[in-house]
Amino acid sequence: MRIPKIIIARQKSGGSSLSAKEQIEENQLRQIHDYTRHSFQTFVSWFTVFATVNYVAFGWMVSVSNSSSSTSPLVSPLALPVASVFALQNVLAYLGANRAKEALRGLDRKAKDLEHHGEIIPIDSYVRLIVLMRSGIAATGILWLGVILFACADLRLHWPPGWLPVVMEVWQPLRSLFH
Repeated sequence: MRIPKIIIARQKSGGSSLSAKEQIEENQLRQIHDYTRHSFQTFVSWFTVFATVNYVAFGWMVSVSNSSSSTSPLVSPLALPVASVFALQNVLAYLGANRAKEALRGLDRKAKDLEHHGEIIPIDSYVRLIVLMRSGIAATGILWLGVILFACADLRLHWPPGWLPVVMEVWQPLRSLFH
């Protein structure tokens, strides 16, 4: 990361020749850096917990079975509402990741306004990581939608009309793998 020119000027002059305005700008720049770093670390921590909860819930969903009979439903009747809640949470998480990305870009713009040139915050790295996290969130959301479809097929629910025969063709061979 590039060192802001305000800090370089202070280091060259021995640190005492900064005007009051430059000291305020330096302080604001440091605060933006600290806030950006803290915001990104908080986002990464949230993502880690969010992904863990999703994977644990999905593991529970796959492991729950009502009985070993091939005629009874493989998934619990709770599968549909639980999967629906998690699918909705993944949609909201995806939107939240977009908001976090835009907030970090806004902080980068504020830092550039103070500095007047160059990259101050490693925003490209942060954005790339958020894009990867969004991809994980999207994949998990698609996984939950698959659970919803297969739960509906296994529980013999007919919504929307006409889709059940198609899903049942895929589900029946897979269902035998779980018994």
